[in-house]
Amino acid sequence: MTDDGPTPLRDGLERLGRFSAENRRTVFSVVAVLVVVSLAIAGLSVQMSLGMELYIDDSSQTNQNWQEVKADDAFDLGNNVFVMIETDHLYEPETIRTIDRLDRRYTATDKFSSVTSLADVVKRGNGGEIPATEREVRAAINRVESTDTSTAALVNNVNPDRETALIVATYGQVDVPDAEDQYFGFLPGTAAGYLTDKVSDATDHVTVPPHVDVTVTGAPVFENAAFGLMLPEMIQLFAVAFAIIFSVVFLVMRGRLYRTWKVFLPVGTALVALVYMLGMMGIVGFNFNAIMLGVLPIALGLGIDFSLQLHTRYIEEREKGREPVDAAASAVRTTGNTLLLAMATTSIGLGALLVSAVPPTRQLGATAAFGVIAATALSLTLLVALLVQFDDDEYDQTGPTASDTTEATAAATAAERNSSTDSKNKNSPSPEPSANDQSSGVLSDDEPAFERFIGTLSSGIAASPLIVILLMIAAIGGGAAVYHDVPTTQEMLDYWPDIEQRDDLEELESTAQSPNVIYLLVESKDAYSPTTFRRASAFETAIEDHDDVNAAMSSVTAVKMATGGDIPERRTRLIDTVDRQAASDLMPVGSREDTPDRFVIQLFVDDIEGEEVRHLIDDTEATADRHLVTERTAVTGKPVVNRNVIENVMPCFAAE
Repeated sequence: MTDDGPTPLRDGLERLGRFSAENRRTVFSVVAVLVVVSLAIAGLSVQMSLGMELYIDDSSQTNQNWQEVKADDAFDLGNNVFVMIETDHLYEPETIRTIDRLDRRYTATDKFSSVTSLADVVKRGNGGEIPATEREVRAAINRVESTDTSTAALVNNVNPDRETALIVATYGQVDVPDAEDQYFGFLPGTAAGYLTDKVSDATDHVTVPPHVDVTVTGAPVFENAAFGLMLPEMIQLFAVAFAIIFSVVFLVMRGRLYRTWKVFLPVGTALVALVYMLGMMGIVGFNFNAIMLGVLPIALGLGIDFSLQLHTRYIEEREKGREPVDAAASAVRTTGNTLLLAMATTSIGLGALLVSAVPPTRQLGATAAFGVIAATALSLTLLVALLVQFDDDEYDQTGPTASDTTEATAAATAAERNSSTDSKNKNSPSPEPSANDQSSGVLSDDEPAFERFIGTLSSGIAASPLIVILLMIAAIGGGAAVYHDVPTTQEMLDYWPDIEQRDDLEELESTAQSPNVIYLLVESKDAYSPTTFRRASAFETAIEDHDDVNAAMSSVTAVKMATGGDIPERRTRLIDTVDRQAASDLMPVGSREDTPDRFVIQLFVDDIEGEEVRHLIDDTEATADRHLVTERTAVTGKPVVNRNVIENVMPCFAAE
């Protein structure tokens, strides 16, 4: 590389390199202080964040609607833990009493807003008691099922077939004790994990007959198990990435280094940049999550790449005979310009992620860009100081030194004097050029094998550029031709690992009549009025005709059950009926006092995925607009959140 002449940037870089080389203690002290501060901030602030809500904006209407449904001072709904009871003797009184004991155990935890089971159905149809015979149990179920279509759908959901019963434990927001935190608070406890443990402990305290199989499952159970794999996966991912990167660096650099251990200098510099990056995450409030797991390998790879460029240039300058400080200043002057350009282009590329609709993707772009900037700054300062500090003067000098200046000048003068003689002998054979004089691009045999291979490859590419371009065009064209044949993931479950909890969830989805619930928020100044309830009733009747909706349950449904299908004409009677039904075990609708200006309609839907979810959301919104013309309505629920995440993430993948 040649110096293009004095410029303010190059001169400034040279001064920086010389300062770092001459004031090594100062550089080491500043770096050490920043490392301690960054580690302290990261240890106190950075955590592993879990949950699907991370992948939608906090300020988005989707998130606000979802949080309103889950809020414990509002509806306290949104999440369902299913307990699947499988037995050949489901309708025997002993089995129903076992289900009832499990139901009461879960209710006693005081963590669920409602717990609904087949035992509630049986007691509802038998005056509050469990019958003594199997025939009476079946009769009680039939009586409840024949009440109306909504009740029938509810019964089918807790009793999907003759050998399976489901206990549905519903919850919204839950205060998780600090004792649930793990790894000194780095992995905070989750409501799903906390309540899954509560259900499992309660189940263990109930004596279950040998012929009864009990399985705790549901989306919260699966997500808790899947998210629990993230921390070990992050550690494993970083360890594998570090091992691969270090191995490649070692193999490439061992031919250039006279002391093999010095390969740790660029690697160590990149690791310090990672520490600074963690401190930055703590300052701005970023946490690790499924997408952010990739930031460590990305930042590590880019940081080592930048350090290697300067390290290699320093070696070249030392082999030319420069003293350590001069070699460092020259290396920073020539390579620093390239590093700054690479830093700028890489940061801009990562900064493009800031336009993503997915918050963790934006965090990935900002964090990785900061890591690149930190790696560049440390390469130009810390690495320079380390190279000079551990310089043992072991480099073979292949270029002219300062002591050779006089001899070089004399040789040049002699060459001028003999120029006429050389011209007379111009027809004589010229001597073979040395390896260092070769300009063909193929390096001499004393160069490292990796560099000889790259030189040969470069020469081949330069000699046949048209062939290379044609091959690249063919590869791009082939990729474009098969693009539409690449399957696109449309379901959140497809992103998660194959674990036992996933098998349980898939079995639940194939067994339950309505494993998913979508919520319609209805808000009005006069929400609990006969007029609003009649409109909501018309909506429920219309939406239940949808192929994917099995039943609608709400305060409106509860009132119609208590009055034989009618909506009371008087407001006082309507409110009295709602308040009485709020205490029902079979169809709990929650307290009206917490939400006087709004109520929620729960839609029990089939096991649908992909574009079907979007179609159902659109159909529900259109039906609500037709019937609830003066009320504000919003569709939400876990299927809605998951669908929005998929629709936000897929454009990001396409852009990448």
